[in-house]
Amino acid sequence: MPPSRRTGRRSAPPLLGRGWIQPHWLERQADPDSPAYVVGGADPSNVTGRNWTLLGNLGSPYKAGVDRRGLIQPGPGSWSLDWWIRGAEGWVYPSRKPGVRQTLLDLSPVTETSLGVNGGQVTHRAFATSEGGEHVVVEIHNATPEPVAVALVVRPYGLVAPVGIGRIERDGLEIRVDGELGLVLPREPGQTVASNLGGGDCAYLLETGREGFDLSEPVECDSGLAHAAFIFPLVHTSTLRARLPLERGSEGRRLWKRGSGGSRSTRPAETPPSDQVARGWKAVADRGTRWVLPPGRLSDAVTATSRSILLHHHGARVGAQPLALPGHCWREAAYVLGILGRLGHHTEVEEVLRAIPDIQRPSGEIPGREGEIDATSAALVSVGVHTRLTADPGLARDLADSVAGGARYIARQRKDRRARDDYTRGLVFPRETPHGLEYRYADNFWALRALTEAAFLLGEADEPTAAADAMEVAADLRVDLVHSLEAVVTKWGDDALPATPHRPVDERSVDALVAAWPNRVFRPDHPMITATREAIVERFLHGPAHHATIGPRGLGTYRTLRLGMVELLNGMPEAMERLDWFLSVAGPTFNWPPLVHPRLGSGTAGEGDDGMVKAHFLAFVRSLLVHEEPGDNPGLVLLGVYPPAWLGHGIEVHDAPTFHGRLSYAVRWHGDRPALLWELDRGNRPELPVRLTVPGLDRSWSSTEVRGEALLQPPAITLP
Repeated sequence: MPPSRRTGRRSAPPLLGRGWIQPHWLERQADPDSPAYVVGGADPSNVTGRNWTLLGNLGSPYKAGVDRRGLIQPGPGSWSLDWWIRGAEGWVYPSRKPGVRQTLLDLSPVTETSLGVNGGQVTHRAFATSEGGEHVVVEIHNATPEPVAVALVVRPYGLVAPVGIGRIERDGLEIRVDGELGLVLPREPGQTVASNLGGGDCAYLLETGREGFDLSEPVECDSGLAHAAFIFPLVHTSTLRARLPLERGSEGRRLWKRGSGGSRSTRPAETPPSDQVARGWKAVADRGTRWVLPPGRLSDAVTATSRSILLHHHGARVGAQPLALPGHCWREAAYVLGILGRLGHHTEVEEVLRAIPDIQRPSGEIPGREGEIDATSAALVSVGVHTRLTADPGLARDLADSVAGGARYIARQRKDRRARDDYTRGLVFPRETPHGLEYRYADNFWALRALTEAAFLLGEADEPTAAADAMEVAADLRVDLVHSLEAVVTKWGDDALPATPHRPVDERSVDALVAAWPNRVFRPDHPMITATREAIVERFLHGPAHHATIGPRGLGTYRTLRLGMVELLNGMPEAMERLDWFLSVAGPTFNWPPLVHPRLGSGTAGEGDDGMVKAHFLAFVRSLLVHEEPGDNPGLVLLGVYPPAWLGHGIEVHDAPTFHGRLSYAVRWHGDRPALLWELDRGNRPELPVRLTVPGLDRSWSSTEVRGEALLQPPAITLP
């Protein structure tokens, strides 16, 4: 007899243990023999395996994630689609099977997950397309010598936690999950098995031959554990395709072509093959700056990331954490927009910035995510960076009122009526934290840079009075910041920058390094930046990586690169140690969460494919190749540190936007001597001389010529 359709009501799906097939992260956390085993309660969350690959279409807010075993979550907080294979020896489950491999197809946002069955491989590809509507295509290919059966399985689990499913129903080839179109099957399945808490896992039903629901009627579960498997025979060399709609709550999710008389055709809308989608991503990325690096893991990571970073832009918004924490956060967006601009994607950046007047409040505040007090500052910095990179004052003129309003809002933040002391007088107002209000120096460094950018932008817009007002507020804030920092040095007897004036230096002092990068408030070699770097290295690292113990725990990916950036800008070879560690914890598809496990290297918190982390990585590599010289004198530093592994290998940079023009250069080798060829297109910028240096190869060389070639001295570095 089939299991009961309904069971006792619960508010959340229960944890059922290893009797049920679970996602890979939960399988490991529930396995006492796994190093990822977690002792926890009945409502588990993913604290050891937050690694997934983001899928989506350019300019679209709809995103999906694919975990390292091919399980797909088609949207934030969604249930998932798993895949199982029946071979000659029975059912094989990717979440449990050792040796599952995953890669990117042509280093584009197209995942390929390979499972060993019948002495061959079954491959699972997943990618997003907008042909016929926004959806994710699942493409499963049988490259084994024998037929197999493929199960597409709707599961009550997500990438970070169990997710309840109360009802699954079928209408022809459309599968609805809790009333929403969730899956479009490619053809009539050979078998359908659905179940719930009372019936047990459909994997158990398939293995034992027991009866479940066939979805001739909906399956329901008040415990949130409705699930269903759709089984298809797949002969040798054949391919199965199915689609998961991404547009929730819209009739646009119906992906069928309609025939005459309004009836549906017997075939779903055509979708492009995966290799065509991968080629499309390459074409889009190649429209921007090109970096040609020596072959290897770093080059592959740069190629993959410079394509996938585009997924975090959609229309007038940036979603750095689209699945774990959806919404636009200006602090995160500032990093993403900054690197998009440096990669030459100015149209996408300007689309976001031109929407500022539409969201700005009468107070002048530019709002971001709830509780984000530095949103206005980050937005103004983004406008300034874009204008400097493009040398086009048009945006500054169009946003002059918004920029002036934002500067006035920051000025009022400094004069709020909250109680002040000698350490906080004149600083921007504090954050609300679980431990009360907290002034943070990082917020003030963002504010100071924002006021400086506002003065620059208003000058570009021919608003000299407003520019002078913004510069005056910036000067006042700088005085108050210096006074606060001097008082803190006296109080704690330490030249290093604390995160807040009311605590001594701790691990979060790494966030104060934004004063040097990206905000350029202090030079990278400023004594306080140097002291902060030394304190972090001595006290708050685990190996080469930053160790977070306040709040979610783990080794910090973007914070490690933030430390490495200061070292890189100072020409310190230690920067390469940070980069090497960062690459070592990249997933096989080059994705990073904010925090990773110190032994497993897998994610412990946050988005599994975080846009801000990717932006930090690309900004690091861009600064390795070229960065603007700190200070007022125009200069570009090429190859401030030269990785030893690049010795003897040529590199190329094509059309890289900088504050001083578009730079192209190449390094070629003549024996042990490198040759540098360069061209700097100044565009419509003033004809001021720009000094080019290449200290990682030859500290004695410099030039102010806009183009030329030079044979440099043999570098004073050796292979490790």
